[in-house]
Amino acid sequence: MIFHVPKSVLQICEGGLRYFVEKVLPLQYRQKDCCMNAEEIKILEMAGIKPTSNRILVVRALVEASSPMSLIELETLLETLERSSILRVLTVLSEHGLVHVMEDGRGVSKYELCHSHDHSEKDDHHAHFYCEKCHRVYCFEDVTVPRIPVPDGFEIKGVNFMLKGICPSCKAH
Repeated sequence: MIFHVPKSVLQICEGGLRYFVEKVLPLQYRQKDCCMNAEEIKILEMAGIKPTSNRILVVRALVEASSPMSLIELETLLETLERSSILRVLTVLSEHGLVHVMEDGRGVSKYELCHSHDHSEKDDHHAHFYCEKCHRVYCFEDVTVPRIPVPDGFEIKGVNFMLKGICPSCKAH
């Protein structure tokens, strides 16, 4: 479960976030470390992005996602954030190379945290698979997109390599 606490509430509470985590947050959602956002903050800072509450929430959702997520899926998960706020965060993350955008088999944009976010290289080109039955997108991290030579003067910024078919689960039914 993701909690979004308005700054006004944190400012009212003595001790801010520490007070919220230690006194207000239900016990089952607490972590030993008071700074629950350490991983997300590190990811953002390594990409040169200032960590804000909205950015932390979106990055956390993408880190915890089992597959690429659409804007609507993120909006449903992060119910306290408006669609326009999520889209602004996704735009910033994409501009800094932290997420990549792909079209699934239906023309819907899906967002995925780049797996190379903790490496020095920005290259994160791998294949995805769209199941035409269940409409799920699978990430094939080990299937790299082949390098395609382009004429001089062109610079490739991204690649969308989407395979389409039926996933093993749907095929079994």
